[in-house]
Amino acid sequence: MATNLSVRLTDRLATVRAIDDWALQQEAGDAGDRGDLRAAVARDLVQLAALRTAVNALAAAGIAALVMKGAALSFTCYPNHFRPRNDDDLLVAPADFDAASHALARAGYRMTVQIDDVAVVGQRLFCRDVSGVTHHLDLHARPLNPLAFADLPSFAALSARSIALPELGEHARAVGPVDALVLACAHRVAHHTATEDPLWLFDIHLLAGGLRADQWREFITTAQAARVARLSASELQRAASTHHTAIPPDVIDQLALATGEASARHLQTLGPLHTQWLNLRDAAGWRPRIDMLRSHLFPPVGYMRQRYADAPDTPLPALYARRLFDGSTRWLREWLDRYRAA
Repeated sequence: MATNLSVRLTDRLATVRAIDDWALQQEAGDAGDRGDLRAAVARDLVQLAALRTAVNALAAAGIAALVMKGAALSFTCYPNHFRPRNDDDLLVAPADFDAASHALARAGYRMTVQIDDVAVVGQRLFCRDVSGVTHHLDLHARPLNPLAFADLPSFAALSARSIALPELGEHARAVGPVDALVLACAHRVAHHTATEDPLWLFDIHLLAGGLRADQWREFITTAQAARVARLSASELQRAASTHHTAIPPDVIDQLALATGEASARHLQTLGPLHTQWLNLRDAAGWRPRIDMLRSHLFPPVGYMRQRYADAPDTPLPALYARRLFDGSTRWLREWLDRYRAA
């Protein structure tokens, strides 16, 4: 284990040197830019060690976890194993979600202020201060939050097709390449915003470029079963147009034949207000819809007091009114901006 970690540390130190070599070759003499890159690599070193601690904490508690998205892709797709990211993502089985949260707390992670209703938000955000860096960790009970993506592969299915990630220890596993591409396509659509990260599309480019012919067939089957085929066709086409990604000629055509997929409605998003409307529309019945509205409009008192710690003496009704006014005006403004631009 220590050997694997040392190898990856060496890789990142090599990346620091490569940054300077590249800058000299390209005559990119801006010391500030090189300093920013070196700082990003140094931060990645700390994130790596912190993520390894989190994975080991879950394993010690008998909880299986899968590394998803940026952290996993850093090891499986990117040169020198360096992909900048703001946080790391771990997926656990829904039945292990609470136990995993407690295990992370024992390892020194604290849950950030958030609405903690797994029916509405299937993840919890944790952070831990390590060597002057705050490590942000997203613990997922399901891969994506919007209900239209409920048919994505289960934890059991993802785990069965997972791959070893020895860089993070003997217990660490990552989502396999086919599933990783399905999730990358779905994630970019489910969570794309006006400030979306261009790396999300580059992730798709790298993942698609690494698939074999038999894996492409598996990808089509998986995307169709997960009811994300149409959006996957759109995202692969976007990658091909932007990065000249080599996609087998029939793949996009087969995926684009899908109809009736609720996830396709997320291809055009008009901001959080529109996304929440789609969630309400996709909820199974009126009771879940009412519960969802209640969670968003009237979250628990503990959350409200933490969220508005700057106003400890303000009566709760006034805080709820403030939340409703601030949120509705912000979401409505973003909806109008997106609607005009659409």
